[in-house]
Amino acid sequence: MAREQWGICTEANLHGLHLFFNAHEGYEPVIREALSQLPKIFDEISEQFSEGMFSGVIAIGASFWQELYPDDIPMV
Repeated sequence: MAREQWGICTEANLHGLHLFFNAHEGYEPVIREALSQLPKIFDEISEQFSEGMFSGVIAIGASFWQELYPDDIPMV
């Protein structure tokens, strides 16, 4: 069973929220588009609620990364 990568997903706290999604085959273009919008959304939330010290993280599993971005695989 796949697990989150320790060190990226920290323990949830009173103000923490983790969302996990499963991707369905054939939706890669839609997922790429949605992922490309997240940094802008994170910036808007951070600006609107600056006192909340918002922090957002996006994590993609290694096996699915190859499906989404085969030419941009991060080096270990």
